[in-house]
Amino acid sequence: MRTCTLAVCLLSLSRRLKPVWCPPHRSDALYPANSEAPLRPPPKWKVCAITIASLFLVVYPVSLHVPDLLSKCGIKNTYGQIPITSAINVFLNTYTMNPLLMTVVGHWLAQPRPPFTDAQPWKLLDQGFGTSHCALALRFLLVFAYFVPLLASWAVNR
Repeated sequence: MRTCTLAVCLLSLSRRLKPVWCPPHRSDALYPANSEAPLRPPPKWKVCAITIASLFLVVYPVSLHVPDLLSKCGIKNTYGQIPITSAINVFLNTYTMNPLLMTVVGHWLAQPRPPFTDAQPWKLLDQGFGTSHCALALRFLLVFAYFVPLLASWAVNR
């Protein structure tokens, strides 16, 4: 009697069946035949600049006006106001200010990128941290350097 594991069964089944959803060359699976592939995404530093500008344009007016409105509505506790103002900031930034700034400076974001450079810090500014172990350690270090002083000041002031 012949025993068959699930992997062997799937492998033999996949050899018998021809995939009907893949094109023969698999290089143009997502693009019509008469179009070009899309451009690479904009550099990380440009996206960061747009995000900083849009957050400033949203957070500043919201932080000036919304806490007063919330305290008039009866939410006087800061821990109650923070989630509400954060949700308002995220909503306004995501659906109003970021698309508006992308429309205004879209030509700047769509400019062709220069040839690939391997020199630092330009590679980091252009492509971000990456996914290597060193990059993940650097991300953890930055998060640690941000949150430890916040927690320490919270513990001291508590």
